[in-house]
Amino acid sequence: MVTRLAMPGNFVIHGASDIYWRPTFSIDIAVFRRDQFALREYLVGWSFQKAIPGEKRLEPWSEGELLGPPIHEVHCTDSEHELEILFEEADLASVLPFLDERRKSWLRDAVAACHPGHPWLALIASRSSQID
Repeated sequence: MVTRLAMPGNFVIHGASDIYWRPTFSIDIAVFRRDQFALREYLVGWSFQKAIPGEKRLEPWSEGELLGPPIHEVHCTDSEHELEILFEEADLASVLPFLDERRKSWLRDAVAACHPGHPWLALIASRSSQID
């Protein structure tokens, strides 16, 4: 069973800043990437499709297929509902402009300590000088 869910970054940023990038018609749920198989087990009988980045299309997400970056979005449907699942690292690029240099530095150091070589480190470094 999926026990760790989070509010996607787009809702958090919307609530904190009144910035809206897109209308939201489905229910967005953030799930830690490591829990993707538990998600499928919990939503028995649902259909799953993965969003292909940069192509604006969906493909079936096969049973047992491990989804890694750059895929960060899955659409889950049953006869009455549609869920948009966002894997946890998807919103880093959206959040970085709201972090000052001190917070970016803390985040970089924390990620480097826990996950040396993680792709977020390059993204944080590339955005470090873009703060007002």
